[in-house]
Amino acid sequence: MSCGNLCAALRAEFKIERFLYKKESISWNDRFTISWFFKERIKYLKVRVALLILMLGVLLWSWVDMGVEDEFGYWWIFVTHWTLLVECTYLGFAVYTTYRSLNTPPLADNNEAGEGGADKAAPWWSLASWVLQDVALPGSFVVFLLYWLLVFEPPLKLLSCLTHGLNFLVMAVDVVLSCQPFYLLHGAYFAAYCAIYILFTLIFWGAEGRNQDNDKFIYSSIDWGGDAGGAGATVGFVFIVGIPLVYLMLWILVYLRSNKSEAYSTLKNMPRDQEMAEV
Repeated sequence: MSCGNLCAALRAEFKIERFLYKKESISWNDRFTISWFFKERIKYLKVRVALLILMLGVLLWSWVDMGVEDEFGYWWIFVTHWTLLVECTYLGFAVYTTYRSLNTPPLADNNEAGEGGADKAAPWWSLASWVLQDVALPGSFVVFLLYWLLVFEPPLKLLSCLTHGLNFLVMAVDVVLSCQPFYLLHGAYFAAYCAIYILFTLIFWGAEGRNQDNDKFIYSSIDWGGDAGGAGATVGFVFIVGIPLVYLMLWILVYLRSNKSEAYSTLKNMPRDQEMAEV
């Protein structure tokens, strides 16, 4: 990988057409349903199913953990849990998209119009997985990073490691194995997701909500009533520095995956599975 190629790829990221999710801009059956690592889609599907089951297990555990303490209502106020739901939903759509491709030829092998063909726009479920990936991947990393920097207090709990560590590891494995696109301008949608949560914290404070410890905030680092200046500084840093930096780092990761795996030059050689019964 040369610096010139990286800079050229970076410049291309700022084309206005990359801001939108256009159905015709991406061949869903060549980008969202195959892996450069696994030569058979059925194997890739099994990996994605395993990742989904793993994170659904974490989700269920987190529900039970707060439910047994009669605190399930508080589960919904934390950004960790919002992002965990987004991640599980993404993995569900990713599994379904890969499953639907098993009996659909790749674009390169399909010269007629039809599902997955050159004249067929990407179906809604593949677009849903794309949108959700653009939130779940950076979201899982931000949740992981901010928890250990701002929130963590001893003792260490296994569930906390799973919801603030394994969550990002699963997303990283998924994106590294895939051929899905990841555009810098889509960081605006992740920023919108973060803005929605910040707005929620303001509404929570304004409505005099309390967390399970009877505090008048959700996170002590965003305490609008006790330290509005500190909360504003934290939010400003996240939006001005954190989100752009995180998205750039993840974009470089995807660029390296695409460059080193030669994924886009080998798509035409990807075989498709003929028997869905192998699932």
